[in-house]
Amino acid sequence: QPDIVICPFLKSKLPEAIWRRTRSVIIHPGIVGDRGPSSLDWAIHDGQACWGVTAFEANHEFDAGDVWASETFELRFAPKASIYRQEVTDAAVGCILKTIDSVRAGEKPTPLHLMKERVKGGLRPAMAQADRAIDWQHDSTRWVMRKIHAADSFPGVLSRLCGLEVYLFGAHEEGLLRGQAGDIVAQRDGAVCIATSDGAVWISRLQERDGKNQRG
Repeated sequence: QPDIVICPFLKSKLPEAIWRRTRSVIIHPGIVGDRGPSSLDWAIHDGQACWGVTAFEANHEFDAGDVWASETFELRFAPKASIYRQEVTDAAVGCILKTIDSVRAGEKPTPLHLMKERVKGGLRPAMAQADRAIDWQHDSTRWVMRKIHAADSFPGVLSRLCGLEVYLFGAHEEGLLRGQAGDIVAQRDGAVCIATSDGAVWISRLQERDGKNQRG
């Protein structure tokens, strides 16, 4: 018989049987008003300068309950997993502690319609591979890296290299090498360097679409 159920970063909707019986608080990796399963992916992909985490009361509508707490942070140019481990985790802990204090004090969460000036986010769909696709002939190094950062750890960015469909992970900018956009211009220790429209980027891991890892 818990007093409160904390649900961090759910992959699916919390069953009604739980939130009807016990106060349940969802920890969502997005700013106030943000909704959808690819929250941080979209934020990194779109180059948001500031992002956050929101704690809200679970209800019948996905990611749209009354707000208990929110935290914001500067969004670094970094892979998604790194941001999750650092800024998102810190903000989530802050939201959880604020929520527990509010519950203990007998306070109530704030409905979204009463937070109009703070509602900056909106409903976004799950990000598909079509949204992540790299145009090697036109995308800049920075743009390629941002797309791969947004898919870091999972699901990766699907691309075609040397006739193979592979998922790309781990992007790092190359300072000197250049070549025809889309061509592999170097390889080292299992990583490959691919030319972009204005430079080149190293990809540290490639995985075939059927699940086999590619090295070099």
